Amino acid sequence: MAHQFWISYHPPTGNKHASSGDETPPIPEEELEQQKLEHEKQLQKEKECQAREAEEIRQLDIKLLHQRAIEAEEDKKREVTVLIQCVQYNMLSSEMVTRKLCPYMSITFMRKNDKLC
Repeated sequence: MAHQFWISYHPPTGNKHASSGDETPPIPEEELEQQKLEHEKQLQKEKECQAREAEEIRQLDIKLLHQRAIEAEEDKKREVTVLIQCVQYNMLSSEMVTRKLCPYMSITFMRKNDKLC
């Protein structure tokens, strides 16, 4: 009877590679699967977030380019207006204005007026 008591509280240690007690027990397979699924979900969320951010940046870039194009067009219109006013007030010759306007005028318009840059 005393022998059974000893065995129940002190199991045999025939294993020469006995652990020092700091080893963690193996994680159950179900828990590992759950952790893996959660990790994959988190990675998917991060990818989706990065894709949304990239799309937002792309849209902002498009808006910025569009705004710059509008501003450049407005600058050209202002310059043309000033040049026309200068001709009206005889401040510049029409030939000089034509040369300055060439980048903004189409070849068709220039040919109709028989003026080429």
